[in-house]
Amino acid sequence: MIPLAPQRELTEGWRMTQTFDRDQAILKFVERRTLNEGTRVDNSKAVAGSPMVYHCKHCEAHTETLPEDHRQKPVTVCAPCKELVENGCMEDATRSRPLAAGGP
Repeated sequence: MIPLAPQRELTEGWRMTQTFDRDQAILKFVERRTLNEGTRVDNSKAVAGSPMVYHCKHCEAHTETLPEDHRQKPVTVCAPCKELVENGCMEDATRSRPLAAGGP
């Protein structure tokens, strides 16, 4: 029988094969944040018994909708923002502003 490699080694090898384009990820973050601006649902104004809507704390994208009486912790960071945080780029991304139309 062939012994299996520890999970940590498999994960490290997988991460080494992936590439992360910092500038592209930040650009997509700015686009996402601009697109989602003002779309946040205010759960406090919903009728009793309505599902709870949760958004990413960084870009305000919808992350999940749960019943009002849910017990599990909601997802508060979307997958693309989580990747930015893991790669240490979130601070730069939050300081970025969208380009003006026709700008460089």
